Amino acid sequence: MELNELGSHIKMLRKKRGMTLMELETLSGVSNSYLSQIENGKFKPSTDILVKLAGPLRESPLNLIVKAGHVSKVIAGSDNLRHDAREILIRAKNQLTKDGELNPDAKINIESFLKANKITSITTDNLFDELEKIENNNDWTTVINIEGFSYGEILDKLDQLGLKRELSSPELNDLLANSHSLMYKGHTITDQDRKLITNFLDALFTNRE
Repeated sequence: MELNELGSHIKMLRKKRGMTLMELETLSGVSNSYLSQIENGKFKPSTDILVKLAGPLRESPLNLIVKAGHVSKVIAGSDNLRHDAREILIRAKNQLTKDGELNPDAKINIESFLKANKITSITTDNLFDELEKIENNNDWTTVINIEGFSYGEILDKLDQLGLKRELSSPELNDLLANSHSLMYKGHTITDQDRKLITNFLDALFTNRE
């Protein structure tokens, strides 16, 4: 794609979202002067810049990267971008589910996210099934949006929820127990240490209730 075409495409997405250059700058962290030059076909943005723009523009990062000519459509279907997305999907599923079911706190947070953004094509019941269908699609370049959200945005949200989800005491024990080489200030954390850590956190947050 020519730079003018890429710039026009980005400008079209921005206007479709009803954003000014200043608003896009605030949301993406890319200066409005640089954005203006991109839209006018003066510069070819890097992949890092395109990833920053993808979220606010509700566009697939991969689609922008392909349009900018950083990777070909053939490479885009099988390179590290696809591998990284698959890793995030697997990690999110492991973090947010147990025995194939969403953890209660994760289910509440995901339902709130879907409702707030008026996403109806996926639910907490079919979430990972639908995402895995997209993951298995042979031509990722045809998979751009899920009701205005890119596949990457959905994955990022799930990853964030997984990283900050609430842990129960047994889960915390399991987490620490599975970290066999976990050390602090040069000392290996023992089973007794794990119990003390859990008891301390239980007491700490009980006092805050």
